[in-house]
Amino acid sequence: MNTDNHLFAKALEQMKELLRSPALESRAKDPFVTKTIIEFYDLIDAYAENQSLEPGDPKQSEQLRSIFTDLASKIDAIEDHVNSGLDKLNFLSNITPRN
Repeated sequence: MNTDNHLFAKALEQMKELLRSPALESRAKDPFVTKTIIEFYDLIDAYAENQSLEPGDPKQSEQLRSIFTDLASKIDAIEDHVNSGLDKLNFLSNITPRN
C-alpha cells in the first residue's frame, strides 16, 4: 500500500471512530442513517481488503471505482443528515440576552 492509500485508509478509520462515538451513536435514531453508517463501515473494510490485492490487478481498479463512488454517496447521505440537524438549530442565532 503506498503512502497516499495508507493515509486515506487512516482517514477512513478515523471517520469510523468518530461515527462510533457514544455521543453520535445515541443520536442516530433514524434507521436510514443507521443503515447508511453500517454500509459506510462495510465500504471501509472493502477498501482495506482491496488494498491487499496486487497493485496492477485490473480487478483492483474496477473495485476501487465502485468503492469510491459508494463511499462518496454514503458520506453525502451522512452529511445531509448532519446538516438537517444543524438547520433545526438555526433559531439559536436569533436569541439575545434579556436586559
